[in-house]
Amino acid sequence: MEAKFRKQFTEISEESKLVGANYVIVQGDAISEKGFYGYQDLEKQIKTTDKTIYRIASISKVVVGMGIMKLVEEGLLDINADIQDILGFPIRNPKFPDTPITVKMLLIHTSSITDGYDDEDPANDDKIKGYNGVNGTSKPVTLADILVPNKSKYWTDLTYSDYEPGKFFIYSNFGTGILACIIEKITNEYFTEWIKKTILDKLEMDASFNPRDIKAIEYGSSIYKRDLVNDDYKLSRTFASFVERFYPKFPLGENYRGPAGGLFTSMEDLAKILIVLLNDGKYKNIRILKKESVEYMTQFQWFGYTDDPSYRGKGISLKLTNEFGPSILRGHTGSAYGVVSCMFFNLEQKVGICFITNGGHISYNIDNKSDCLTDVLMAFFNTYLKQEKEHCFTISLDSKVSKLDGRSIYMPTEVVCKCGEYYVPALTLAEGLLTFPKLTENYIEIEKGKISHILSLWGGSVKEVNGYQLLPVKKILDSLRIKYRVEEKEIIITY
Repeated sequence: MEAKFRKQFTEISEESKLVGANYVIVQGDAISEKGFYGYQDLEKQIKTTDKTIYRIASISKVVVGMGIMKLVEEGLLDINADIQDILGFPIRNPKFPDTPITVKMLLIHTSSITDGYDDEDPANDDKIKGYNGVNGTSKPVTLADILVPNKSKYWTDLTYSDYEPGKFFIYSNFGTGILACIIEKITNEYFTEWIKKTILDKLEMDASFNPRDIKAIEYGSSIYKRDLVNDDYKLSRTFASFVERFYPKFPLGENYRGPAGGLFTSMEDLAKILIVLLNDGKYKNIRILKKESVEYMTQFQWFGYTDDPSYRGKGISLKLTNEFGPSILRGHTGSAYGVVSCMFFNLEQKVGICFITNGGHISYNIDNKSDCLTDVLMAFFNTYLKQEKEHCFTISLDSKVSKLDGRSIYMPTEVVCKCGEYYVPALTLAEGLLTFPKLTENYIEIEKGKISHILSLWGGSVKEVNGYQLLPVKKILDSLRIKYRVEEKEIIITY
């Protein structure tokens, strides 16, 4: 398998004319394979090695989420807390002034807080308003300047969407920056220092959200974009430029710029984060998170459709996807300045991949997915993810914890029994059946094994309890021809 994947990785790198690239494969609790290609610095002709350090873009959000879960398990933070109670000033979507915005909403991108102006549109380059307008600058702009309507010249009504908090997914880098500020408020320490001490240093990673902390600076990678005019490469950022232009220390609780994509590390060290998530919170004998925290992080916390069709499922700071094959991959992708990256793993078969490139002749499809990343993940899937094994999904009828192959699924609300039918949270059913329900304004569709069952959201087929949809599990399982039996305190499902 190693020779097969390495060959495919090299072919993909050559076809996409990547400047440099690295990958690491994890199986179980250890690295089983790693490889590299090309140059970490074209100008200096420094070749990529397995030690090359990159700015990994939005995979960084996973580490921020782990930091939040650390505070939750220590009893210092309630994941459902109203963020204005933590940050100390009013934070409400002005269109929904009575709806709290919670920590969990930031983690799953349903807070209704957006990044403001589209930073990909050159027409917005001079608009120093909202998160995207301020991000990248060192202007002394506070969170309140952006979040409180009309408080300052940095306010824009684009900061809040037209959707009620908790109701709709909108990817938000700003949301992760706010999470970092919440960590600062609770710990009374700078986010970059606390996260390094609490997670990165414990794993003995040469990694930081502050590039000035990196020890092996000789392995720092430059980043490149495609030069369409000359069919060549143009330098986007050097590692030295990240060091020189790193943000100053703003007051505690105001350092929202950087955490959304600013972690620097090698793929070999990033694999330690993957191993923690794949192995119940541990790397070797080092415990970073409790088993329960990782189980909660990795399971479905949201599913649906968005303006970005690649986002159909979310865990806590994790993307869930089945777009590369029938098995679910959990992790994150990243893209910034020319970097394209991913960290994904499959819980059922305990295998994962870290991949990154510092730029190349990369094309994007209609869903804004890069061709090289898609090709790498397809090759990974076809090489390392075998045929699905048989699963046992046990739904508890008297508690809020169900099980999938022994892994706990934490139900948002208890099962409801009515007229001989059991109504189970849709999120729990998605996790337990390892499937992505299709949700529209009018119906929800559950598909498994090329058979689907459609339920109208109107007329009583779907119940709602505490804001969560509950589905008739017996009716669905019968329709999908999935075996099950009902016992006194549980429903036992095999597929």
